[in-house]
Amino acid sequence: AGRLPNQMEIAFIEANRNREILKIDTAKKEIRREADEKKRIEDAAMNNRVVAFQIRRAAEGSAEAQFDLGCRHLTGDGVPRNDDEARRLLGLAADQGHPRARTKLNEMIKTKQLER
Repeated sequence: AGRLPNQMEIAFIEANRNREILKIDTAKKEIRREADEKKRIEDAAMNNRVVAFQIRRAAEGSAEAQFDLGCRHLTGDGVPRNDDEARRLLGLAADQGHPRARTKLNEMIKTKQLER
């Protein structure tokens, strides 16, 4: 039968095991970070495609696209924050009878974000 390891050998084995566990944990964190970054890039690319589509549709006269793009301009979501452009687009949508555009314009008037 083989001999049992002494305390020093056990400590050495445990230290090596702990180093290996730390390497694995570090590698897992790096993989998660890379996956998160990839998702962020993919989400940004999708958002850019949606914004490009909304710009095209708004220019073609789509009230829904005008509303969506107007809301984006209010918050700066995928486009520069621009209250004047938001009002213009929301006004175009409201003029076509878009109910949420009318509501948004009324909210802006009530909160003094928009002059009558």
